[in-house]
Amino acid sequence: MKTKLMKGTITMMIALALMVSSLPGFAAGSETKTLNTAVLSEGFEGGVVPPPAWTVQSATTTTWSLESTFVHTGLYAARVLSSGSKIQNEWLKSPTVDLTTPGLPSATLTFWVRGEKPTIGGNGHVKLYIDKAGDGFQETEVVWDLANEGPLWDMSTWYLKTIDLTSYLGSSVNLAWRYQESAVNDLTTFRLDDITISVPQITPKTTIAIKQIGYGSGVSAEIKNTGNLTAENIEWKITVKGGMQGKINVVSNGTIAKLKRNGDDHQDAATVTSGSFFGFGMVDITVTASTNDASPKEVSRSAKGFVILSKCYPMIRLFGNQSYFA
Repeated sequence: MKTKLMKGTITMMIALALMVSSLPGFAAGSETKTLNTAVLSEGFEGGVVPPPAWTVQSATTTTWSLESTFVHTGLYAARVLSSGSKIQNEWLKSPTVDLTTPGLPSATLTFWVRGEKPTIGGNGHVKLYIDKAGDGFQETEVVWDLANEGPLWDMSTWYLKTIDLTSYLGSSVNLAWRYQESAVNDLTTFRLDDITISVPQITPKTTIAIKQIGYGSGVSAEIKNTGNLTAENIEWKITVKGGMQGKINVVSNGTIAKLKRNGDDHQDAATVTSGSFFGFGMVDITVTASTNDASPKEVSRSAKGFVILSKCYPMIRLFGNQSYFA
């Protein structure tokens, strides 16, 4: 009996193994990588410091200059040397970087640094400032400090630094690296190379949305361009139908010549209004907007209202003298 049971078990295991081996294999899913676009890229390959549109502000004759011996990539980097005896306050300032493009989910700053120090001990006096208020570089705007990094003094090594700029989206920013040195010679050389601010690639598009429906003397609707391209020739229509015995039947339409891209100086939306009506009872409201530039080409929004004489109220509040929105 035990022999038969064992043989039966072995037979089932073999059959199960054959079934599993005959199942189709599952290929590993391909890795999806975010494509990035550089909105700032400076490797000092133009052979000058400061590069075009950058500025240097110096308190001494020993300031930011071109480095050609120790570079991260390419032929050149930027460096600042210690005077050894003078108090230094050397600034390298970037041009303005625009991070106001609508729809950006993130932004990242990367740069490479290499320090050189004669002895153990002391601090490296290099800070990175990011100004988005346009009021100059304040100590509250320091986002990186070499003194907090520890021993970044291996002369054969470049170090990659990464700063998340997502909180700066919607603003234009300026960067500044500041080298400070007292007569105590703590940091003999600081080098900087391959500065990049990158953002994910965004497909240019126009998207129309009906943000809200307003009630009152007539029915209104706010139509908004939620994309990152200007929308033109937006056709709209408001239909109000119903009431007792279906006596209310108003169809209004028109064209909005242009709506700027989303977030562009509050000119990305327009309010349109239906014609007047008179009656009593519940009505169905439909608003549509369309343009050949948008995807999808047409959007719509529906709501219900209640008309009393010449005013329409939302169903949730039938009485009152103010406008309501849905």
